[in-house]
Amino acid sequence: MKTISGTLNTHLNSPATTLARCWHIVRTDGTQFFFTSHDVDLPITSGEFAGHNGTYLSSVGFSATATANNSDLSVDNLDVEGVFDNASITDNDLRSGLFDYADIYVFVVNWADLTQGPLKLRRGKLGEVVASPQGWFHVELRGMTQLLQQKILELYGPECRADLGDARCKIPLDPPLRQNSTLYTAGTFIKVSTAAGPYYSQYQDVIYECTTTGTTAGSQPAYDTTVGHTTTDGSAVFTTVTAWTRDAVVATVTDQTHFTITVTEPRAIDGWYNYGILTWESGNNTGRNTEIKSWLSTGAHVELRLSAGYLIQVGDKLHISPGCNKSLAACRDKFANLDNMRAESYLPGNDQVFLYPDAQ
Repeated sequence: MKTISGTLNTHLNSPATTLARCWHIVRTDGTQFFFTSHDVDLPITSGEFAGHNGTYLSSVGFSATATANNSDLSVDNLDVEGVFDNASITDNDLRSGLFDYADIYVFVVNWADLTQGPLKLRRGKLGEVVASPQGWFHVELRGMTQLLQQKILELYGPECRADLGDARCKIPLDPPLRQNSTLYTAGTFIKVSTAAGPYYSQYQDVIYECTTTGTTAGSQPAYDTTVGHTTTDGSAVFTTVTAWTRDAVVATVTDQTHFTITVTEPRAIDGWYNYGILTWESGNNTGRNTEIKSWLSTGAHVELRLSAGYLIQVGDKLHISPGCNKSLAACRDKFANLDNMRAESYLPGNDQVFLYPDAQ
């Protein structure tokens, strides 16, 4: 059930209304956008809009399907089409997927009296955004009931159901940054900035495992970056281990899918980075993640799964993580992580399922 203020309810029942629709978008990277269908910008700062305060920019270049609410738990999707009439949303950003699966909040206000508060219409996530060369875009707003349509049960199978680096896999691909005066338990991994520079090179290709539970000091001590050595930080002790995610830089470029990099990773045999993730730290693609299709150790050659959104240039900084094909061999030999594998590797295959006794 929706609740609104008494004054807004009175206004909605009046012969003439002064209503405007507002959109609050929060991308997965935390960037926020505020838009309204009103013909001028709306600065919303009152307490009735807690969590949605901001200046809502006038954006008239979109049209939305009707918003309806159902009590039968059916999917309550909303389609939006629009044109690029605001500089904060660009065609390149949409095509690069920056707005895919962003959180979105849609509500109506009385623009003549914002103190009446909002009439909340929809909350959900943006589906995949489609942008056309003609300058318009189409996006589906997926309501909260969309989540009820997702399969949440797991099926037995020979392929691991965990994703490399997630809470079940536990491989520390990108551990959190060390914090002052914080309790760390044994087995926890952190990364520590030990060199100058704004990029991933500041971590010097190592991470640190807490081997003695304790609380870190109020300021960061000098960490020993030699693998196998220990550092006492407050009452906690950390051991230096080799990082899975490595600092790299583009060396040569063939096209938007093929290029070579300079990277220090002795373990990186052919296929090491297959299915891995590459994150751009500088250049035209800064902030974007790209899946790796294949890796050749000879020449340090990278092939991306999809073409980069923007021009790749020599000298672009990045960090790169290995991939996992979710097989028993990869978990055992590449990551030594069998204890955390979420698969039944020795299940009989379909051939065994369909066997029947020989009639003879």
